[in-house]
Amino acid sequence: MPDAGDMIPLSDVAGAVKLGQVFRRTTSSYKFLWFLSILDLVASRDLQIGKALRLSMPEIVALMIAKAWVPTQRFRLNFGHWDKMTQRIEELKSLKIVRLDAADDEHSVIRALNSLKSDQKAKYLEEIYKPLTRYVPQHFLSPWSGSAEKDDANWAPYRRVGHSD
Repeated sequence: MPDAGDMIPLSDVAGAVKLGQVFRRTTSSYKFLWFLSILDLVASRDLQIGKALRLSMPEIVALMIAKAWVPTQRFRLNFGHWDKMTQRIEELKSLKIVRLDAADDEHSVIRALNSLKSDQKAKYLEEIYKPLTRYVPQHFLSPWSGSAEKDDANWAPYRRVGHSD
């Protein structure tokens, strides 16, 4: 069976090969959820030619959690032995900082995460947010960052700006 990296359509556009390489080695859902979240956020924005689009890591992570919520909570889907997304969601529920149940959808999860109070937000950042942002952003960019060609970095789907989120 071909791996996910072989299923990206061939393209002359720079970056398509690198994008295929992103998904070549995956043991969990993180990269897929990260990418889907970025795509959804980009699609929801008013894009202007020549103007940089800024996405924050907190909004990407909130959407990752929201995208995993329905499959893991409503349908009890297990993403696999190595995947910790279900564990992160269970930790979120055990912190009792959000009132959500299996019937909630993506929008409800995002609203709940965006409405956290400061004491709740501190718990969320430490237990849920930090583990999800520790490696995923860098691992996603590894095909571009490990390249010997200087122009490849210009085609990376994103770059971090400063030390902020």
